[in-house]
Amino acid sequence: MNNMIPTAQILLIILYLLICLLIGFLSFRRKSEDSFLIANRKVKIIPLVSTLCAGFVGGGVLVTFTALAFEYGISSIWMFVGASLGLFVFPTLIGKKLKPLADEKEFHTLSDYFYHKFGKRSGLLSGIIVFIMFLALLLVQFIAGGKLLSAISGWPYVSSVLIMGTIIFLYLMLGGFSSVVKTDLFQFFVMLTLIFVLIFSFNKTISISPAQYNLFSVGIGQIVGFSLIGLFVLLISADVWQRAYASASKKTLKKGFYLAGLVLLLFGLAISIVGIVAKNNFPTIDSQEALYYGFSHLLPSGLVGIALIFIFASIMSSADTFAFVASMNISKDFIGGFKRISKQKLVKITRISIFILILLSILTAIFIQNIVNVVFAVVSIGLALAPAMVGSFIWKLKEKAVFYSILLGLLSAIILIAVGFITPETSIVTLPVSLIVLIFGQIFLKKSAPLKELIL
Repeated sequence: MNNMIPTAQILLIILYLLICLLIGFLSFRRKSEDSFLIANRKVKIIPLVSTLCAGFVGGGVLVTFTALAFEYGISSIWMFVGASLGLFVFPTLIGKKLKPLADEKEFHTLSDYFYHKFGKRSGLLSGIIVFIMFLALLLVQFIAGGKLLSAISGWPYVSSVLIMGTIIFLYLMLGGFSSVVKTDLFQFFVMLTLIFVLIFSFNKTISISPAQYNLFSVGIGQIVGFSLIGLFVLLISADVWQRAYASASKKTLKKGFYLAGLVLLLFGLAISIVGIVAKNNFPTIDSQEALYYGFSHLLPSGLVGIALIFIFASIMSSADTFAFVASMNISKDFIGGFKRISKQKLVKITRISIFILILLSILTAIFIQNIVNVVFAVVSIGLALAPAMVGSFIWKLKEKAVFYSILLGLLSAIILIAVGFITPETSIVTLPVSLIVLIFGQIFLKKSAPLKELIL
């Protein structure tokens, strides 16, 4: 961007950050433990739609998906199609049974379900996977957010990461999950505004080749790969389960998820256009830079800075979600999974965890700055949970089969990452590995009583 940063742009950034802090303060005024942990399980339809969409479309998705659109054209939207399908499938396949159970048992995390359904071994293992995923995703948000805030403000990258982390830390400490939902509502409407800015403020004709608007140009293999990634990432995502727990009722869950599925397709289409425009006008750039270059060509110069501030809002909305999910992993799954703790202590441990994880992410983001590889590594790890999670709502699964399915799926992901073989196509390898192990476990492993001791 231009080295001369407009004063109005900097003031707009400061105003946005102050609004986030104000929302956290207002959430803190209603400081019950349930409000902090799960928004009192009273989230209505519009806030539910907002927090689902804002949580999904973060820095990692924006950078990764525009990079894919840069490489593959409109056919990359199959990843968003898969995620949208997941939002339509979730209420019927999972939500109608999960929501009453979560209310009765007071679930807060995805691993609460595994502890309840499959015992401590599988509960802890699922918690480890979720923690790795969301800590990595949090890191992605800090990398993307730090780079973007630095570009639109003129502040150094390190200072930008520190400012971003401090703001998120403060409003999460104040309001917890209630702050997440309320800031997501605000940030969602900021993101919708960006969509309309894109539609009505194009300053150049968009030229798209026939191959780029061909939905099937990537071939059946990548279509299946993109769709499965979108579908199962949505179904297994711990933040999606947390939002299902927080919804006001089964009816609210169903309507909110359906509406979010439609909105997500709109977001996917808009991001695809940005990536395609970047490819056609700046073909030699690194695909990870497609997000900025696409906007710089689509919008008048006076609106580019504002649009990038709106994108920064989407990054913030995912970062707070990932920080809260990972912190709840520590307090509820790793500590609360083995001894009963009060809600007051749970809130206290979660707040301490928020501080530690945000500090760790800030320090790591200063030294590691590759986003796309991190995203697909996270996808590969997370898919190890998918067969057991989805299958548990269809069949009665054996505890040992679930445990080994998750474990070997995780090991296959670690091997892929270790040998540097993570791509959009190979990242789904963990899915068939976990599925095959689960099937063989169901057939050949004897049913055992729940283990009282931890054996890994």
